[in-house]
Amino acid sequence: MHNHQHDIKLSKQRFTLVTLLNLAITLAEIIGGLLSGSLALLSDAFHNFGDSFAIILSYSAQLIAGQKRSPSQTYGYKRAEILAALLNSLFLVVMSVFLSFAALKRLGHPETIDGPVMLTVAIIGLLANLISALLLASSSKHNLNIKATYLHILSDALSSLAVIGVGLVLTFIPADWIDPLLTILVSGYIIWEAWPIIKKTLIILMEPPRT
Repeated sequence: MHNHQHDIKLSKQRFTLVTLLNLAITLAEIIGGLLSGSLALLSDAFHNFGDSFAIILSYSAQLIAGQKRSPSQTYGYKRAEILAALLNSLFLVVMSVFLSFAALKRLGHPETIDGPVMLTVAIIGLLANLISALLLASSSKHNLNIKATYLHILSDALSSLAVIGVGLVLTFIPADWIDPLLTILVSGYIIWEAWPIIKKTLIILMEPPRT
């Protein structure tokens, strides 16, 4: 019990810091996206905001899972974490599909993008996401719920890295169609990574409870 409470305390500190970092990235990318006209930055801002919600959901599920069995919950609450992982991954897929449609519309009507602003904000986002990923890396190896949250953070880091590349290109070349194309590619990657978690969590949830 002591070790369990100690682990929750450490997780709480990490979850809080990661949440604050994600909210800071969200605010920076919203401002940067509006100033630069970048759909990729605005999309990533929405992504980060969703990640903040996912992180809070993951920590709440972890606390619920630590509760003891009761007469009405004879198996306990362990599957709360699995359910949270499923919800997190489903959110990623739905969000990615939505962003892909928005990017397809933008491809038909490209807008001028401010490359330097886009580049600066993307670098800030990448650094913050890398810090968040490091905070969750060790726990993600042994916990499917935290792994889903860790995946959120990694997808953001990948998105920020891609935006940095696009920002560099747009600083020197007026190729504004790259911005929505990047959004589509990153969304596809997110769906590819989230789908195995969805399948795995569904299999676990369909298993009969232990007796």
